[in-house]
Amino acid sequence: MGGITAGWRGFVAALTGLALLALAGASPAAAVDDPGGPERILDFDSTIAVETDGGAAVVETITVVARGDQIRRGIFRDIIVAVDSGFGRSTANLDVEAVRRDGEDEPYSVEWDGDTRRIRIGSGDVFLESGVHVYEIRYRFSDAVGFFEGYDELDWNVTGPNWDFPIERVRATVTLPAGATVLQSRAYTGAFGSGDENASTAQPSPGTIVFTTTTPLAANEGLTVAVGFPKGFVREPTATEIFLAQTMPAFVAGGGLFLVLGYFLWAWLRVGVDPPAGPIIPVYTPSLPPAAMRFLEKRRADGTGLAAALLDLAVKGHLTIAEADGGGLTLTRRTDGASRDPAASEAAVLAALFPGGAGTITLGSTSEDKRLAQTEGALAKFLNNKLLGEHLRGNLGWYAVGAVLTVLTWVAVVAVAPASEELIVFGIGGIVATVLTTVLGAKAGALWGDVRAGRWLSLIPAVFWSLVLVPLAVGFLVVLYGLVGAVGLVPALLLVATVVVNVVFFKLLPAPTEQGRAALDEIEGTRLYLSVAEADRLKFHNPPDRTLAHFEAMLPYAVALDLATPWTDRFKDLIAASAVTAAAAGAVGSTGWHPVWYGGGGLPTNFGSSFGDRISTSSQAGARAIAAAAARASGRSSSSGGGFSGGGRGGGGGGGW
Repeated sequence: MGGITAGWRGFVAALTGLALLALAGASPAAAVDDPGGPERILDFDSTIAVETDGGAAVVETITVVARGDQIRRGIFRDIIVAVDSGFGRSTANLDVEAVRRDGEDEPYSVEWDGDTRRIRIGSGDVFLESGVHVYEIRYRFSDAVGFFEGYDELDWNVTGPNWDFPIERVRATVTLPAGATVLQSRAYTGAFGSGDENASTAQPSPGTIVFTTTTPLAANEGLTVAVGFPKGFVREPTATEIFLAQTMPAFVAGGGLFLVLGYFLWAWLRVGVDPPAGPIIPVYTPSLPPAAMRFLEKRRADGTGLAAALLDLAVKGHLTIAEADGGGLTLTRRTDGASRDPAASEAAVLAALFPGGAGTITLGSTSEDKRLAQTEGALAKFLNNKLLGEHLRGNLGWYAVGAVLTVLTWVAVVAVAPASEELIVFGIGGIVATVLTTVLGAKAGALWGDVRAGRWLSLIPAVFWSLVLVPLAVGFLVVLYGLVGAVGLVPALLLVATVVVNVVFFKLLPAPTEQGRAALDEIEGTRLYLSVAEADRLKFHNPPDRTLAHFEAMLPYAVALDLATPWTDRFKDLIAASAVTAAAAGAVGSTGWHPVWYGGGGLPTNFGSSFGDRISTSSQAGARAIAAAAARASGRSSSSGGGFSGGGRGGGGGGGW
């Protein structure tokens, strides 16, 4: 008889537990009377069903009072997904299954926010009526169970300690897997870290326990519960499985980095190593035009290259350069008196600068500076089209293979990482941010190197690109932080490293052809000749006569190779001697040597370096004016845990929006 009675008692207890669960999981669709008062949470009811795989199926029913203050369109719910264990830090999966308001489906989105996922509930263009609203959130959370010696435990933040509103009552119903019984339980209330236990417990069945707060919770206070149960009801992953699950992204990212770096090194050894340099001998009469020399060495066109081309055109008799009133420069096209034909690149400069075949431009005005900037662009286009293919192998096909391997590495990490959606977003951002930060960082570094070398014209662009780099660097750090949150610190750094390897080898893989190697040797020979002192020049084999005509002929090359000052210093005595000779001959007002292509008195001894600076300044001003005009035309601006409250897995808090 006693056995029958005990059996009936167990049956009744089971029915009672099922009834409580049904009531806890039910979504109240009926309207709730407005009790008045400010915005707050009237009732927070949560059911947490522990599953045999260690996850938890959660239903949260949150009854709120909305007044249009903070709760205007809806509420948001933060769920902590970072999981700490003896093997480090990983990210749990959060699968939101349904969201309802007042018994009807409600739009929502899931956002990343550090170690949490934010469920934002409501629509941006729909405002709530003032009064009581009941929200129901159904989701599944992986890795909800902690494993300890002698027992397993659910340590769960029911509300989380970061709600913006007070909560009048919280009830949490925890259901264990079939057959499991509650061995021990605790409930903690209050702010994060609090050890208060202002909650009661009831156990309608051996495998079900209900926690209810006994005092209201203030804003930023919460309820955390811990329920221990026997081992064997939830499959415990092995140490190897835990280690692999938490370190697999790092292994995959590290393997990908090794593969990408290994491939690029192999490709560089196959096709990217420059041909050996030939013997460097002084070059007195270069075959390459000066702008082409600078372009091949720098692998880019700039204002100094344009200045060298213009100066070479003047020396050959196609231009005159003069000082204008107010300190500007005038460039005049000559149609007669040319002593030598222009190089093809220089002919492109003439055609762009003087489309009508003749005329004069005065630098310093916006329209003329814009024309100069367009001419620099025409020179760059010509040199890119005519020189790169003959003198440089881009090896883009070889590079593309490494880029594909890099993308596959990111895809593989997405496949093994638990937070795959976030990794996709931050992966794209990571690639873009890393490339831009690395490239622009190198550009700013090179410009500051020019400044340290005394080329002060680079100061303004160095400051500009440094200022541009600041928000990019901040964006890079934000993306890196996102990657760390999604996959961990080590995998994030390894993924970023794969992109950096791509940037580095994008510079290293291109290699000069045999013709390009010969051109680089000629450039070095020209630099050798232009930069040595007079005593060393005399040791060269059959050096040319040291005349002012030879000084003129080589001045454009000195400008192109940033050697205008040392080249001019070697001829200062001849320039001074010409002034003395002119004075002795009685030439009134003469300052000596006066090239036919220069107007405005005697040629200043610093003309080569100052001319390059002035052309670069005007071209940059023109480029800025063109960019500003384009921006105006388009309508855009031209400005460039457990044991205390809040200590478990699960809820982080919430608020209104």
